[in-house]
This record gives sequence, structure tokens and C-alpha cells, in this order.
Amino acid sequence: MFDTKEIDSATFEKITSGSKALENLLKQVVTQKRGNYILNRQTAKLLEMFGVGFDRTQEVHTRIETAPYTVHMPIFQVSKDQYGYIDHGQLHVSEPSVIQAVAQEAEKYRTDELEENKESNGTHWRSLSLGRKDTLRALCPTAVTPDMVMIEHREAISNDDLPHLMNDYTLLLSEETRPILEKDFGVQINDLTLKEQFYLLTFLKEQTYEQAEHVQEFSKQFGVGGLRTFLTNSYDEKMSERIFTFAALTDEVVVKDIFASYTSVLDNAEKVTSAVTQGRDKSDDIAQFSSQLFEAFVRRSAHLFYGAEKMATSWYDAQTQYKGETMRDLQESFRGIALLSGLLADMQSDEHFLFTPDTQKTRDDNFFFNVTDKGSGVRYGLKIFVRPRAQTEMRTKKVDGKAEKEERTFQARINIELSLDELPSDNLLRKAFLNHTEYADKKKTIETSVIRFGFDLDDQYDPPRISFDMGRNEWQDETQKRTGDVLGRILDQIAPHGHHLIESFDPKFSDPDTFAKIAEEFRSYCSRISA
Repeated sequence: MFDTKEIDSATFEKITSGSKALENLLKQVVTQKRGNYILNRQTAKLLEMFGVGFDRTQEVHTRIETAPYTVHMPIFQVSKDQYGYIDHGQLHVSEPSVIQAVAQEAEKYRTDELEENKESNGTHWRSLSLGRKDTLRALCPTAVTPDMVMIEHREAISNDDLPHLMNDYTLLLSEETRPILEKDFGVQINDLTLKEQFYLLTFLKEQTYEQAEHVQEFSKQFGVGGLRTFLTNSYDEKMSERIFTFAALTDEVVVKDIFASYTSVLDNAEKVTSAVTQGRDKSDDIAQFSSQLFEAFVRRSAHLFYGAEKMATSWYDAQTQYKGETMRDLQESFRGIALLSGLLADMQSDEHFLFTPDTQKTRDDNFFFNVTDKGSGVRYGLKIFVRPRAQTEMRTKKVDGKAEKEERTFQARINIELSLDELPSDNLLRKAFLNHTEYADKKKTIETSVIRFGFDLDDQYDPPRISFDMGRNEWQDETQKRTGDVLGRILDQIAPHGHHLIESFDPKFSDPDTFAKIAEEFRSYCSRISA
């Protein structure tokens, strides 16, 4: 590289004078919005450099001579909880657990360099301390690989294309490209997770500049929550359109509230996955299952946008019911998922919630915890039930007033329930998740408010498949009749696969021994934190 300070204006003009034809070609690409978004914006950046050379030569030289010293940081903030640096096209990042240490070290580096160069009037700006650089970079040891930025079961990307995509991903985060994207979309790139940044890249590579403008407007209106919601579901064109339709026809305050809840679910699912995979080999069954668990949370929660679109279309308004549920119910459904997923994400750290084992209730495969929100003081009851393998029992039931015995099989499952019964009776979340169950044989009715997640080895399929469901749907058989809660009812009505989700999981996890291994691992974890 040459130093522009060593070139006079005449020489600089001579170097660039033969490039007018290329400049005009670049102008056509930009003004006619040709090519995909990424290429178009890179062309615009190149055109800007040509423009400086032709039209503002003296201005550039003046700016170079008089510009104050700035620090060229060896690392930058990649996401909310990670720093990183790019070396020979490879992105390296820090672990989320050391974010504060890296931030402090980076600030110390910036401050020291500014002070040193003020004293030397900026003449030694190239002699940055290699020791401090090495210290910062040592805090970012992890090379980002495709499996860190790609969501399970969503990729139709060949192995041959992956190196090019990863190179493009580092380009997206470069000093030159990042400010352009942030200006166009009205958000900070480091407010997106690594996965979301990668999906922004893959989306933009497939879109023309004009097509991308629609998402830019959406992002500027609904902020980072809207952009993250869109990017996470951009693999599904129909889902993306549902999100756009819902946002366009619904009160902006409601839309932002739902996007905030959904992005909380994304963050919580990421934390749960990270906690489970920590210290495990990538080939380990538990580690692989946890990455698919993330996809299940993301996809199942997004199914609510099917209902959001239906509720927002022209023949529907927020005051009208869609098969019994309203937009308010939809908001509470998202809030409920965010609450329980956040609580699960916090179980190891106790950062936001205090978990106290209820030793009097805990027994066998049932684990009970009293949970207190450290911020608000609100209390909840958490119940976790683990049955690693299906069980067959003899049960007694009454038929025409006579007791008869029958054999019943109970599915292998992990069931997680958060009781809201301690909330005030008029609390909207409690009311939304209120469930009435009438038991015919016991001739009694139980009313309770519970948010539920369930992982079952579901015997409705042949062979049984692992499934994930949220909430409780409306149900009636010869033994009971229940109303269900808003989350379960909405999903049962509008989700593409009904009340249960199986598509997120590799069939190998449906093997009874493999499912039992996962369930027993979770049961051991519950036993440890209950001790």
C-alpha cells in the first residue's frame, strides 16, 4: 500500500484520470440498482472512492493532513455478548462469559493509544503495542465455523459454496461494509446474533437492491426486533409474508410488543443451547439434540404468526375474535413463551430468577421449585416431570357404575410447567393461561393457570416420534374435558402441523434408548440443582 500523503495533487489526478469510463459504468450499476444488494452496495462504495479521486482531490489531501488521530482497534464488538477480529478472512470471537473482561481491555487499549499519540502528535500511529494487541486477540480464541452460524435443518447450501459464504460473511462484518448496512437498515449489526448476521448475508445475496429496500423500510420502522424476527424466518418465504402482513395491518405498539417477546425467545433458546452444549463434543447426542431444540423453539413460536396474519387481515380487527382468541391473547401467548424460556435459560446462573427447591413436593421423577423474579418479586411455581421410557400400568375406571381394570401406556416424556396461580386473579397472563379440567370419574373440576412445554416420544406416530408442544389445546375424552389455554388453542387451530411439532428433530432421537439417554441426563441435572 502507498501513503497518499507522499503523492502530490497533480500526480494523484494523473493516476485516476484514465478511469472515467469505469466510473461511469459503476454509476450505471448503482443508479439502475443492478445486481444483488451486497454487490450493489460494494459498487457504491467503490464509486464513492472514485468520486473522491476525481472531484475532491484537494479536499482529501487537506482532510488527511489535518485529521485527528483515531485508534485502529485490533478487535471490534461482533454481537451483544461477543467481541472478535478478522485475520486472513477468518473471524475469531470471544466467549460470551468473558464479554466484560474483553470490553474493559478494549477500552484500556483505546484510551492508552489515544494518550500516547496525543503526546507524539500522531507521528507514531503505526507503532501500536503488539503486546496489547496479542492480549486482546487471545481473548477471542474461537474461529467461527459454519455450524456456529447455520440453523439445523434449514440449509440447502452445498459444501462447495460454504467457503465462499463464510468469506462473504467476514466481508459483511468488515469496517468498510458494516457502516453501509447499518445506515441502510437503521440498526447496529452487533445487535444481531451470529446466526442472524449470517441470515442477513444469505438473504441479501439473493435479493436485488430494490427487493431489499422493502426490508430496509420494515427494519427502520420496527427496529432490531422486527429485523431479527424477519431474518430468523427468512428461510420460509410464506412465513416472511405473514410477518409483513401482520405488521402492516396491526397497531405498531402491538407489533413491537410481539416482536420483543419473540426475540426474547430467540435469546433464551440460544442460552439454553449454549448451556447444554458447553464442554461437549459436537458429535455428542446431547449437543446435537440441543441445537435442534433451538430450532424447535424458534419454529414453534413462529407458528403463532400464522394466527397473527389471520387476525390482522382486512376482515379481522383487534376487537373481533378469531375462533375464540384475540390479538391480546396472541400477545399473552408470546409473553408466556418468553417467560418460561427465560426462566429455563436462567436456571444455571440465577441472574434474573431465584430458584428454591421445594423438597417436600419433590419425589421420584417430579421436581418442584419455588421461583422468584429478582426484579419484580413476582413468584411462580415450577414443576418438571421426567419419564425416560414409556410405562404400562393397570388402571381402574368406572363403566356403567362398575369398576373395571384396563392396561394403559404412558409416553416417555419431559414435561415442564410454570404455575401462574400466585399472580393476581385479574392478571392478563394468568387469565390467558387459565385451564378448566372436568374429570368425569372423580366428578370434580380443577382450575389452574399454567404455561407448559412438553417433549414427548409421541406414540401417535408409527414408529413413535419425538415431538415438542407448547400450551394445552382443547380436549375431551371419556375421562376428562379441558378448555386448554390460549397458546395451545391457537397453535392447535392454525399451526401447519397442529398441536405437536416433529419436523425439527432428527428421527434418530426418536429411538427409545436415545430419548431415554437425553431424558436421564436432564433428570440428573434436575436432581443436582434440587439437592
